[in-house]
Order: sequence, then C-alpha cells, then structure tokens
Amino acid sequence: MNKNNRNIVLTGIARSGTTLVCYLLNKLPDVVALHEPIRFKKLVKLGSPEKIVEGVAQFYAGTRHSILRYGAAISKNRNGRIPDNPFGNRLEKDGIRLDDQEKSQIIIDKAVSEEFLLCVKHPGPFTALLKWLQPKFSCFATIRNPLSILASWNSVEIPEREGYPSHAVQKIEPSLMNHLQTIGSKYERQIYLLDWYFSQYQKYLSEDRIIRYEDIIQTQGQCLRVIATQAKTLKEPLASKNKNRLYDSNLMQHLQELLLKADGAFWHFYSKKEVEMIFQDDAKTVEQR
Repeated sequence: MNKNNRNIVLTGIARSGTTLVCYLLNKLPDVVALHEPIRFKKLVKLGSPEKIVEGVAQFYAGTRHSILRYGAAISKNRNGRIPDNPFGNRLEKDGIRLDDQEKSQIIIDKAVSEEFLLCVKHPGPFTALLKWLQPKFSCFATIRNPLSILASWNSVEIPEREGYPSHAVQKIEPSLMNHLQTIGSKYERQIYLLDWYFSQYQKYLSEDRIIRYEDIIQTQGQCLRVIATQAKTLKEPLASKNKNRLYDSNLMQHLQELLLKADGAFWHFYSKKEVEMIFQDDAKTVEQR
C-alpha cells in the first residue's frame, strides 16, 4: 500500500482537542474531517494490526467514494454536524458530563474535488495502531497539558475515567490492559495510561506531526496548516479550557501532586512548570479581581 497524503489519520490523547481539530478543518475548502466513524469492534476481529490497518484503508476508500458520489459519510455528530466538543456543557447528577452525539450518516454540504483531503480521527485505536499506520498514512496527533487531560477524563463518561482504554485498544494492545489491571488506584492507572499515549507519539511521530492544544488556541487554529495549508486563513475566537470551570478543583490539586511525582513521556512534551502554572494562573486571576 502506498502512502496516501490525501488520507489523514488524526489521533491524539482522549480529551486533547481532536474533535476541535475536526470542527476547524471542516471550515476549510476541500477538506472533510470525520469524528470517530469507524466501527472498530468489527475491525479488531480481523486479528493482527496489519489486517486492521488494511480494514482502515478500505474504510477511507469507501468513504471517499460515498462523499464524491452521494455527498454523505458516517460520523459521530450532533444534529448532523460535527461539534467542537463531543460532551455537553453541564454536569449531570453524578457530576459527570455525557456524550450527547450519535453515529449516523451526515450530509457533506460543500463541493470537494477528486483530491479532497479526508481526515478521520480516532484517539485510542489510531494511537494503538500508530506503528502500522504511520508508514501508510499521513498521521498527526494532538496533545494537551497532562493535568488538564486527567481533569477532563474525570469529568466525562469514558473508559479513561476508570483508568482503562477503549475496548478497541484493549484488543489491539492486550499487554497494556494486563498491566493496568495490576494497578489498584484508578488515578495511578490514569497516569500510566497517559504515559502510554505520549510514549506512542514520541516513538512514532516527528515533532512537526504533534499538535499542542495550547497552540491551536493561541494561533486561532492556524497551526493546523501542517495538516491542511488552507488553515493559515483561520481566525477562530478560541478560548483555552485547560482550567475548565466544570473540572473539580480539589481533584485537580490531588492529580497535580500525583503527576509531579511521576515519571512519564509527558515530560518530553510539557514541563512541570506548565503543569504548575494552571493553578498559579488561576490564583493570579482571583487576586486581580
């Protein structure tokens, strides 16, 4: 299989901004970005990573055909549109935000050329398959301040909230799951899982293929030009949610203490000062009021 630079694999740590990237890319001409459209429960039954990647390639081919011929594709969506955040902006009774999307066919209501850029994002499965995907696709990953990721994991209903990866990742990387099951504390499992995510990108992607959430916010989306050159025209009014009002502040302080004591690949991408600054910046804001 030859590498197809018009088929983009977008992965990243769960809750690091991958959906936001899709939302922004869909604003660009000749680009379609889909949010977790692949049914990996079916693909993992193929067995080996190599066969799963062949299945991924077939999905891209089928989806390109569907978009060009019928103007439609499968994607997670909210009311037929890919949102900037898959989770709602309010807490349920148990203090958790729920994913209010559905996976269904959406209409691609813009003209695209035969060579349009097709971006598909799957945080967990694509990360687990990165070793095999990278030689065959143009691959990118999003990352985010590790403390904010941990805080977000604990605010939404996803497997990572309990310190475990998605079902597909468990099947692709059984050794990861086996090790996680030996760790008693869910927060320690979360930190180990966070290290796994970051280590995959450190191993298999060059630095220019790794996109920081913070850079997306600061550049108003223009840093996404590494994926699609058209993104240099973006000027979206974006605000950082690294210290989201929906995150539990007391829990964040506890997670910060655990994180600062831990070793992990996340320190290759973020400094301990950047983790500490989340609370320091918040304290300064309070003082200024």
